[in-house]
Amino acid sequence: MLDHQLSNVIEYQCQDNINIYDSSECNLLATQAAIGRNLQVIQLQEKFDSAILVKLQEDDYQGWLKYTDIDKIQPTKTPFQPHIFDETEIREKLPEAIA
Repeated sequence: MLDHQLSNVIEYQCQDNINIYDSSECNLLATQAAIGRNLQVIQLQEKFDSAILVKLQEDDYQGWLKYTDIDKIQPTKTPFQPHIFDETEIREKLPEAIA
């Protein structure tokens, strides 16, 4: 279980693969966050009923994390930093992307 209160000013890192849902009812899977991905809590509530609104830092995708999965995230000391590709890297990856 998480040993601190959730905050919307720090980033968390997924310690396991986590399902992210399209609504707070958590009936329809929207995406999955893989181990090591960072996320941020978007909506803090006095009482968490079933889910909390989060944003995946890599692509700004928002969705709902089941309250029962909160133990699968931990605060991270390494905020997400996007990789900036230079022209050479882009050219090398183009054949893969087009295939």
